[in-house]
Parts: sequence; C-alpha cells; structure tokens
Amino acid sequence: MQEVFKSYISKLIESESALDYEWNSDNSEIVFKKKTADGFDVSVGYDRNYLYISTDRGYHNHSEAPSCFEDILSDVMGEARDLLSSNMRIREISSNGKPRKWILEQFVDGRWNRRHVIGLLFWNYLGRRSEKIYSNDTLPTRD
Repeated sequence: MQEVFKSYISKLIESESALDYEWNSDNSEIVFKKKTADGFDVSVGYDRNYLYISTDRGYHNHSEAPSCFEDILSDVMGEARDLLSSNMRIREISSNGKPRKWILEQFVDGRWNRRHVIGLLFWNYLGRRSEKIYSNDTLPTRD
C-alpha cells in the first residue's frame, strides 16, 4: 500500500506548484503546509487498516481501507483538495482562550454548511467564549 499511496498522491500534486508539502520518513503521511496564520495544515496518511485526514486546527477523519484502497484514497484526496481551497473552512470555538470545538464547513449554493463537528467532552462551560475562522486559499475552488 505504501507505494500505491505515494505514487497516487505524487501524480495528483505534480502539477500544483502552489503546494508546500512534506512527506514523513516512511512515506505513509504527507503534510500540506498552510500559507498564512489564518490557514491550517492538512495531513493525509494511512495506517494498516485505514486512511486519515487531519488538520492542525482540530479536524480529523478516518476511513477504513479495505480492498478498494484507491477509491477511498481518491475520496480522501478530494476532501484534502477542498480543505486547501477557500471552499472549506474550520470554525474554532474556544472557552477562556482554549479551543474546545471545531466545525468543518463547506461553501455550497451561496452559504456555509456544516459537514463535521468535533469537540471536547470536558471544557470550561462558564468560560468566556470566542470564535476564530481558519481557511486556506492555496488551490482554487472546484466546481
């Protein structure tokens, strides 16, 4: 799977000069680096039984990788591509300055729609709440 993983992703990104990325030592993960402080890193990797996508802003997701590894890899890379464009964003909710909830949103038909919500079980309910929005514009949006 390692060779399939690296060759598949390498083919997809070879013509994208705007991408700043780094492979880990055994080529089981690639990290696409944010361009600004208001952006977020996007990591795509695999372990024995699953593919995963994660960001440095709390969002993460994983898919089991049975015999149709390339099909699932295609879906995961489609999501990574959208995360690298302004078509998706992460809304981070904090309590007393500590992040506690991350909402992945996608821009569809002129409005932002929730796709995933991830949050902590334990957090300071009485704390002062704040919100920050992170987004990338490394790649153009897809139609």
